[in-house]
Amino acid sequence: MTAETCALDASSKLETIEDMLAKQTTVLSISGPMLTEAIDDDLETVQIFDVREPDEYAVSRLAQATLVSPAISADEFLQMLPPDLSGQTFVFYCSVGRRSSTFAELIGPALKARSAKATYNLRGGIFRWRGLGLPLVNATGPTIDVHPFSSVWQTFLPPAPATQTPAGA
Repeated sequence: MTAETCALDASSKLETIEDMLAKQTTVLSISGPMLTEAIDDDLETVQIFDVREPDEYAVSRLAQATLVSPAISADEFLQMLPPDLSGQTFVFYCSVGRRSSTFAELIGPALKARSAKATYNLRGGIFRWRGLGLPLVNATGPTIDVHPFSSVWQTFLPPAPATQTPAGA
């Protein structure tokens, strides 16, 4: 199997997961390009949460993301936030969107009750984000690495675009 065939296979598998998750949840999805546009328009109103484990987050994350344990309760999460969330948009992501869509669905009504503008799940998670060539960081700066979660889930990870390299590399 060629690298191009592997890339198409991973992308196709990820698209299947994305479609399945969109049908299983009431949470709206936001694409990577739409999220970058929202961030560019008004970073102050977009809150991004990474719903993965610390070792995954350490490998790479979206630059503006705050780590939130997939096991955190809704009450514990809400205690991290101010009471009034007027005008705030909340975006949750994980590897492919499974953990984050579950969490976003759980927390969405409470965010709305606090006047949040919207709650989204990042379509395709960090796997799709990286496949689109969008920027990732870790503790040392820009990166193209992504934690695969497991050998099974790694098959859903599209390769980084050939033109994508970390800044300063």
